Amino acid sequence: MMDVTKVVDRLRADLVQMQVELEEIVIDGETFRQQAEPDLNDAASNESLVAEELTKTCRTQERLRFLIANTEHVLERFENGWKGECACGEQIPVERLTASPGTEECVACAERHERDGKGGFHWDFSQLAHA
Repeated sequence: MMDVTKVVDRLRADLVQMQVELEEIVIDGETFRQQAEPDLNDAASNESLVAEELTKTCRTQERLRFLIANTEHVLERFENGWKGECACGEQIPVERLTASPGTEECVACAERHERDGKGGFHWDFSQLAHA
């Protein structure tokens, strides 16, 4: 049986770290946008670099928002009495829960679902639009 308190504490610490990282990326992105003055001699190249950097920043923000939503979801499940078990009754390894907080299946069930083409656990990405 896993020590739920330790898992919850680890997930909360990870959540705080991700939230801080997201805030820093947002601030850095705003700073980058403000400092990205066009070079009239090389406008097309500069514009392309700015667009590429902003795209990377947006992707990183989206990924962090996704991980934050997953972590908040699993913390809520633990707070509501979930003990980290898969539907089959097997314990989901702590490492799996902390590496991929949205995980709701043990490795064996996830592999079986993937082999069978049933997918496994999927997030409803529409939730992120409101985050």
